[in-house]
Amino acid sequence: MVSNCPKPKVPPYVSLHRDGSLDMADSAEIRPTTEANMASDLENSVKRGQSKAGEVLIRADRDVSYSQFVELLDQLDRKGFNRLELINEDI
Repeated sequence: MVSNCPKPKVPPYVSLHRDGSLDMADSAEIRPTTEANMASDLENSVKRGQSKAGEVLIRADRDVSYSQFVELLDQLDRKGFNRLELINEDI
């Protein structure tokens, strides 16, 4: 049976690497981003219908400092992305 149901929206995710670089991904693509561009990249994902507003998955390299990680969370929260979930997998 073929269903005409729309695919569920998957939240975009942001990866924080040990060198401080960031990647952003949604169901369309994975691409590098920066702290300055991250919010607009996430907002564009929402506008394209790839994800729901305010939702972001976060993953970070195990060697990222706690302060770097918390700063990323704070930046996202300040930009209105307040439904954050953590991903536990190696990057």
